[in-house]
Amino acid sequence: MDVLKKAYILCSDNESMSWCQKMIADMYRYAWEALDIKQYEDEEKKKDENSLEVPVQALPEEPLVLADMYMDIMKERKGFLEKSHKAYAFGTLKAEKGILAASPLRLGLALNFAVFTYEVLQDKEGAKEMANKAIELGNKTIEKIEDEEER
Repeated sequence: MDVLKKAYILCSDNESMSWCQKMIADMYRYAWEALDIKQYEDEEKKKDENSLEVPVQALPEEPLVLADMYMDIMKERKGFLEKSHKAYAFGTLKAEKGILAASPLRLGLALNFAVFTYEVLQDKEGAKEMANKAIELGNKTIEKIEDEEER
């Protein structure tokens, strides 16, 4: 069963669902970052430079094709990116429906989504807009609570 489906079953309210989705989105974002193809290629070059000669009889009958390996890694990265985006978006939707804008959970989710938008999607303006909106809503919520307490 998919991790997102398990989280949906286990988390019954907006707060727990938002927290689960944030954790899942972060996990997929970290997995996406871990599969950095450039870093992988650099490591392979270092291995090639430091490797010993391999006897001819130890070679496989069919050569490994770097392009195939690259495509496999890129497909996996794309899957991680899509799942991370889906979890951040769903968690945000649940947070907006049932968690105060000044809640550390909601702010953390919004800021992590903004980091994802900036670093992974490379949408600098979208990320700034997302983070500013979260902070602005959080501040308005705090001001509203303070005003109600003064009454």
